Amino acid sequence: MYKAHFKGGPNHGQVITIPSAPKMYNMTKVYDVSGFRTKSKYNLIKQEGDNLYYTLEEERFDGVDPTPFQRNPK
Repeated sequence: MYKAHFKGGPNHGQVITIPSAPKMYNMTKVYDVSGFRTKSKYNLIKQEGDNLYYTLEEERFDGVDPTPFQRNPK
């Protein structure tokens, strides 16, 4: 088992346990019950024993519109 450390994005500072050491780690974070979420891609930048260090490459909105309260002009 490996400990993945994340830098940047919604998972900044988090450490999770994963079974393998992928060079790229994809993660989805759901923010609320309406389905608002982001998809993030992290690149492996360093491995020290069982510790993996990932940095954010890309983060994008997914699911519902991130501006649900925007008014439509008539």
